[in-house]
Amino acid sequence: MCIAISNAGTTAQDLKTGFLVGATPRAQQLGLLIGVITSASVVGYTMILLNTSQTKEISLEKPFTPPAVTLEHAESIEARDGQTYLLAKISGVKGVEPGNYLIDRQSHLAVKRRIDGIGGRELAAPQANLMAVLIGGLLEQKLPWGLIMIGVCIALFIELMGMHSLTFAVGVYLPLSSTLPIFVGGVIRKIADTFYKRKPDDVEESEGTLLSSGLIAGGALVGVLSAFLHFVTPFDDDTTGLPLDIAVGYNYVQFLWDQDLVAVAMFAVLGYFLFRGAAEPKTVPS
Repeated sequence: MCIAISNAGTTAQDLKTGFLVGATPRAQQLGLLIGVITSASVVGYTMILLNTSQTKEISLEKPFTPPAVTLEHAESIEARDGQTYLLAKISGVKGVEPGNYLIDRQSHLAVKRRIDGIGGRELAAPQANLMAVLIGGLLEQKLPWGLIMIGVCIALFIELMGMHSLTFAVGVYLPLSSTLPIFVGGVIRKIADTFYKRKPDDVEESEGTLLSSGLIAGGALVGVLSAFLHFVTPFDDDTTGLPLDIAVGYNYVQFLWDQDLVAVAMFAVLGYFLFRGAAEPKTVPS
């Protein structure tokens, strides 16, 4: 129902906007098909590369025999060492930590543990993990109803206080590394409203909104690019085999990503630009 309502609203908005600018439904649908196919292909392949860049495969000191039922649902996969294994999710084995394991095709022994990049420390993906917990709980009928009902009660309490429960909920399940910049942005917004004597929470304002949107999109793009740096040899702290000038240059600028103060200074500069972006646009006399 949610997907149907969302698609219906999107289609209505698209057709209405297209009518205002003189587009035809046929041309709009063709453009949507091109956009969906392109974005799905690019995003899907990007997610695969990101996961591969952070995936770890740890050899087991004592290989074990996995349950026979796991072999029925195992899929063939090429490991980082170039060999082909069976990938299976194993749980419930005594003395074995639940997770994904690589099983040798000949001996049918689990020889490696595979830790995917997405969902780990570098690519935490809290929203995806939340959806996975909910969907997995519904399919396996093991949903933590106690925690869900506690969340429902907290949301109702916040709504009765006259505040937005969705904003609070986002801050609860997102990690502190994600919520802290949001909090800093809110503080900058409050200071800008006071300094420029702006109307708080004005839905019709435009100053600073585009800059904030650009920072969000830019942060996502830079995050993707930084993850791809794991595919580049110099950023693996290994300069063996590199030309001398590249190796020297790498060692010379390495301090930039080893010093937290540099990141803090750049964050402060972005905060200042955001504050200045909230100023009223200057009118040019005609």
